[in-house]
Amino acid sequence: MTHTAHDHAAAQGAAHQHATHQPGSHADLLDLDAEVLADHTASITAWLPVDAAPRRIVDLGAGTGAGTFALLARFPEAHVTAVDASADHLQRLREKAREQGVADRVRTVQADLDAGWPDLGRPQMIWASASLHHLAAPEQALRQAHDLLAPGGLLVVVELSGFPRFLPADAPESRPGLEERCHQAGEHQHGGHLTHRGADWGPMLTSAGFTIEGDRTIAVDVKGARSEAVGRYALNSLQRMRGTVAEQLSAEDLAALDELLDTEGPGSLLRRPDLGVRTERQVWAARRPAPAEYTEWRKARWEEVAGPNGKVKVVAKAFVTGRDPQTFEGIPGEWATTETGALMVSAAAGDGVKVGGIAVAGTAEVPSGTPLEFPGGQAGFAGGADGSYGLIVTDEAALVRSGITGIERYPYDPAWVFQGEYREAPEGRRIEVPRLTVPRSPGTFSAPVDLAITVNGTEYVLTVIEEVPGQAQVIFTDLTNGDTTPDIGRWLVLPLGAPGTTLTVDFNRVTLSHHHLAPPVFTCPLAPDGNHLPIRIEAGERALVRHR
Repeated sequence: MTHTAHDHAAAQGAAHQHATHQPGSHADLLDLDAEVLADHTASITAWLPVDAAPRRIVDLGAGTGAGTFALLARFPEAHVTAVDASADHLQRLREKAREQGVADRVRTVQADLDAGWPDLGRPQMIWASASLHHLAAPEQALRQAHDLLAPGGLLVVVELSGFPRFLPADAPESRPGLEERCHQAGEHQHGGHLTHRGADWGPMLTSAGFTIEGDRTIAVDVKGARSEAVGRYALNSLQRMRGTVAEQLSAEDLAALDELLDTEGPGSLLRRPDLGVRTERQVWAARRPAPAEYTEWRKARWEEVAGPNGKVKVVAKAFVTGRDPQTFEGIPGEWATTETGALMVSAAAGDGVKVGGIAVAGTAEVPSGTPLEFPGGQAGFAGGADGSYGLIVTDEAALVRSGITGIERYPYDPAWVFQGEYREAPEGRRIEVPRLTVPRSPGTFSAPVDLAITVNGTEYVLTVIEEVPGQAQVIFTDLTNGDTTPDIGRWLVLPLGAPGTTLTVDFNRVTLSHHHLAPPVFTCPLAPDGNHLPIRIEAGERALVRHR
């Protein structure tokens, strides 16, 4: 299914090929195309707007694997299903996969996409390079690609803006402009067969339900280090073109072309030092939108991490209860509650503590939610009531110091959404779980219910912690820990319910422990005993992204 820029010549070239100028096989040309344009293909895969590395990719019109192997290199955990109409192309692709040691990451499917699409699973990325414009109904193919992709998945369309040029405009010396005239003859004869070549795919992608996340034009100008490959590429391509345009060329142009294609002659292409590959590649990256609720959750999650009061900005926290004055590391002043349950702070003028913008010089009440200010530009707030308050100090500069710029996650996959049920636990149950201190220290937590969930036919029952009133915290480990996720496990945060309550459990919303954001501050609990899932939960957050 994949075609090079000169594939338009292949259909009729066999009937007209000059006896002494037979081109190599189409597979040979595809391999040359991959070799010559390798750096440009790598630059495209590096540019892709990906925040969750895909693990399942489909390469539509894979040919001999130019895109397949570039994608495998870019995404080391991915598996690629390579689809093509040619059995020969796929056989060569499999041979190359074995040679490169990635055969276990490649599956090939022979299919004519104009005749119907086979079962290709639920990929998180589809790559279509120089293939869609050959389909009889590309608009329909885009709709099929949309429905095939997992929600949140990415479709990448790569097209050549025009057929490559190999010779300078004034070459050859005997017939300047020969290559351009050959292209014009080919366009005249076969232009109607490729009506979507050079099309603006943006409107068609939008019409098919995609959201355009990026598009770019890449100028291709290859020469120098790849001159030998460029020579073979030019020779094979122009040999194919000759078979198509020979009857449209003048006798003088045909003779000049034959001189270039004569590998033994003094005018051979392979002897020219001025060969290059000049063209442009257009790239569109289009996403099938994930469910709106998930998108909104992601925004809220990033706000929780890096917003005005984001966890990564927290430099100190404390829990205030009791009437005796208390001091806390990293928080100026003395803190206590009154007999009526109000929160109070005592500080000297030089301590630099402000409550609601007013400097404290003595003792002041701290209403819940009132902004606090501390020396060095630090801020804070207290929340609570009735003699129990949480106190937080934040520093805007902490986000910059952390280097955190995002969260790496698995691609959204609706297959990781299940129904769960809260199960009864012994009344008043409290459990002991180690906290992430150095060294580890014990912590005791309320564990009011269990969560039962069935995954792939197996029921698992996990202990629920209630560290924040009304919030169910399910800390678990699975077989991804220490591999693609942290070894300390991850969290599911859910609304707490009574035994018998059913709820949606979406593993796409699994989060990292707050401990990763500010380890000295968030000495979070580890997973309770028994909260291990003996499967790979390839969903949710994986790691923090930091400046390199």
